[in-house]
Amino acid sequence: MTVERRHIRSVVAGPIRIVLEYARELDDEGPVISVWRHGGPSEARLLEFYCFAHDPRYVYAPEGKNEVHHAKDEEIGDMLEWTLHRLQRDLPDMLRRAGFGELAAQVDQQAVARQLATLHEALTSLER
Repeated sequence: MTVERRHIRSVVAGPIRIVLEYARELDDEGPVISVWRHGGPSEARLLEFYCFAHDPRYVYAPEGKNEVHHAKDEEIGDMLEWTLHRLQRDLPDMLRRAGFGELAAQVDQQAVARQLATLHEALTSLER
C-alpha cells in the first residue's frame, strides 16, 4: 500500500509514457518508474518498477494480472540500474509478457532510450 507519491518527471516515447515518482510506503521508500499506454481512448499502467530500499520489485500489468516479481527472488542487485537497462533494451518483450503485444509492436526502442536519458538526469537529483 503506497502512502505517498511525489511526481518527479514524465516523458513520452510514441505510444508510451514513462513516469518517475518518489514513493513512501509504511517502512520503505524510493523511486518508482511506471510505463503507461499514452494516447488513444484510455491511458493504462502497463508496468511498474519499485526501486525501494527494502523490498524492490516490479509488476507486470498492475491494473490487470498484477504479476509481482521481487528483486531478491531474482537476485537483482541494483534495482534502479536493472530497471533502466530493461526499459532501454527489453521493453517490447516486457510489454508482451504483460499482455500488451499490440502495443509492444509499436514501441520505438531508440525513442525510449533517448527519453530514458532525461529520466536518468532526474534520478541523479534524488537522494537514494
